[in-house]
Amino acid sequence: MSDIYTPRRKASEDAEDGAVAPVSVGVLDLCKATHGATPAQSIDYILRAATACEGFGYGRYWLAEHHTPDAALSCPELLIPLIAKSTTQIRVGLGGVLLAYQSVRRAAELAFALASIAPGRLDFGVCRGPGVAHPAVADELAFGSRHDLTQEGFGARVRALVPYLLREPGPPGSTALAPAYTNAPDIWLLGSSVQTFNLAVEISARLAISVLPEARRIHDSAILSQYEAWRLRYPRFRPVLATSVVCMDTQAQAEAHDRKLVRAGCLGANVVGDADCCGEQLLWLSNRYDIGEFLLASWVATPAERLRGYELLAKKLLPVSAAREVHA
Repeated sequence: MSDIYTPRRKASEDAEDGAVAPVSVGVLDLCKATHGATPAQSIDYILRAATACEGFGYGRYWLAEHHTPDAALSCPELLIPLIAKSTTQIRVGLGGVLLAYQSVRRAAELAFALASIAPGRLDFGVCRGPGVAHPAVADELAFGSRHDLTQEGFGARVRALVPYLLREPGPPGSTALAPAYTNAPDIWLLGSSVQTFNLAVEISARLAISVLPEARRIHDSAILSQYEAWRLRYPRFRPVLATSVVCMDTQAQAEAHDRKLVRAGCLGANVVGDADCCGEQLLWLSNRYDIGEFLLASWVATPAERLRGYELLAKKLLPVSAAREVHA
């Protein structure tokens, strides 16, 4: 392991031997179907993973929206109530709603509905997407409006969403959003561009930076290079970082799995290795970019191996005393 990954923080006293210092960690579940499983089984795997990750000490469990043939379901918001009812502390979220594919009012109604089901525990994230494998599908979902799929169109929709979440009066004849007396969740923006970073500042949203589109190791991230230049203007703005990870019992297993992904034409993971290696990389990122929280998207195929990776990282990064230290 290169010296650039040497963690500078000290482990807490109650961490296991060899554990690195605690950071807040959550899961970004891409909601992909499991090969060889029925749709119901794939969904059940997601629900069980959320419960298990709460037990491991993860602070958030987010679900991604995709409209692709390998999606377990294209409406992840349907699972939020089920996860909320089967857990007690972990924050549940959408990471994120593809705002181009539904009306702004409908998105606001969804935010309030989910907030009433998971009061105080809902993260409502929106992103540009596209979340599809073919441009024709994006056109169908956006009702043929190509402008809605652009960065400018996304920005306009996000700005239009904010007054609804603040329950400001709508157009003449408009009625109030239901359910009444429900506090809106904080809005999150999930993205990879400086335009999205600026938009988060403009509307006072929480920001989750995603490096998932990059098929490269994290220390070579072009997205983080852009972020580093941007944060000179906003040094107190501390985003969450969403990154892909392959964590397995041994370094050799993890690297072999990642090579298999690349040979199959898939994106390689940003962080690859055993728990020690992955933990060191995440701690290096935390120190290098002042990142206090991570959302991990596992690039491992089988549910059992994904959960094993999350368990290994939890033991490395999440001593019991720090397991719930997640900012709302």
